Amino acid sequence: YSKEKKYKKAVNSIDKAILINGNYIDAIINKGMVLINLKQYEKAIQCFDKAIEIEPENAKAWNKKGYALHNIATLEGKDLKPASTCYLKALTIDPSYADAYNNLGGLLDAVGMCVEAIEMLEKAFKIDPTMKHIEDNIAEVRKRLKET
Repeated sequence: YSKEKKYKKAVNSIDKAILINGNYIDAIINKGMVLINLKQYEKAIQCFDKAIEIEPENAKAWNKKGYALHNIATLEGKDLKPASTCYLKALTIDPSYADAYNNLGGLLDAVGMCVEAIEMLEKAFKIDPTMKHIEDNIAEVRKRLKET
């Protein structure tokens, strides 16, 4: 199996769970995450919107929707504001959500706001020091900041 075939198989399995319980929020969010891996960002956003409709205060759904919007904006040269809004909503719901700080840091870095990006990334790492990739992200942004 290729990765793509495994992801498609995962979507089929998740769809079966959703058929049994249409409000199974974890399955809906997981389906969106698999669709992101398949680069099917619009379909992923539909999943996150469905999760948000069921549970408006679900920080993970808001964060992952932001991530999908972030990818679309990067690929298509669109405005990053909708992604930023989703990350901030996730952080309003759960101020200790390391992944949302990490994603927001990546977005701020993408728009050249390196100092603010480092601040968000450091918050993420302070919350969850097991996320070692954040250390790499901080180092990369610091390097770019020194180059400017």
